[in-house]
Amino acid sequence: MVTTNPSPLLSAPRIGLGCWRLAGPGRPPRPVALATIAAAYEAGARVFDTADSYGIDQEDEGYGEAILAEALAGVDDAAVITKGGFRRPGGVWEHAGDPSWLAKAVEASIERLGRGPLDCYLLHGVDPRFDVAASIEPIAAAQEAGLIKSIGVSNVSAAELARCRAVAPVTVVQNRLSVTLRPAGWRAVFDIAAGDGLTYMPHTPFGPTPEVPDERLLPWNNPAVTKIAAEHQVTAAVVALAWLLGLGRNVLVVPGARRPESIVDSLRAPSFKLSEAEFAELSQLPAAQ
Repeated sequence: MVTTNPSPLLSAPRIGLGCWRLAGPGRPPRPVALATIAAAYEAGARVFDTADSYGIDQEDEGYGEAILAEALAGVDDAAVITKGGFRRPGGVWEHAGDPSWLAKAVEASIERLGRGPLDCYLLHGVDPRFDVAASIEPIAAAQEAGLIKSIGVSNVSAAELARCRAVAPVTVVQNRLSVTLRPAGWRAVFDIAAGDGLTYMPHTPFGPTPEVPDERLLPWNNPAVTKIAAEHQVTAAVVALAWLLGLGRNVLVVPGARRPESIVDSLRAPSFKLSEAEFAELSQLPAAQ
């Protein structure tokens, strides 16, 4: 089942919009969220990433999909990605890899987004209670039924990616990666994606996460990043995104934003190129795990 067919997302502009910051805790008012999505589209973004779990908590499930559906109503040249595999009771992330639940989750997401077939659906994470191959089977079944166009996986190791690809034609991988946060094993997964023509989507491209909350790891707090940004009169965010794009042509980045101005700035990254020396300097930064 392993596919080496190029991901359909590789033909899209290489910067999209991730919608977690528009839907989770600290999110902006709904009109601002809608304006941010609209600004991203108007500035050239054509890939929009969300998940059924993007909301304040489980009672707010589907909020991220709902605002995306509203903002992109009538738009037919945007690729929408959503994910299933987590739930958030009380705002706490919990795995939800039960195949029977995921089968229903795929259909619920398609209904909320109002788009069919859906451009791409990702298994959001690996639930240790289930074989990851079993978790992805209902997603593969949805593709065979014509409900989704392509399949992806998120937060996987190289071995887990191989298990998924044994039963489904995975074409997208979304793992955590930034210039200042490079998890152990990231290169093995990246090399598989690059070698087989899979889209590699680094999530959390600006660094700290709830698991690694050190704000010193934000690109605008990193001396090497800010030095390059100042020399070229661009923002540190653009430099951080340019480093990710410089890893390979298969990289598609979907940075988050809470304001239109932020995503418009991020969309400048594809036109900014790091020199070989600058790329090497950033690549040699200490890799916080």
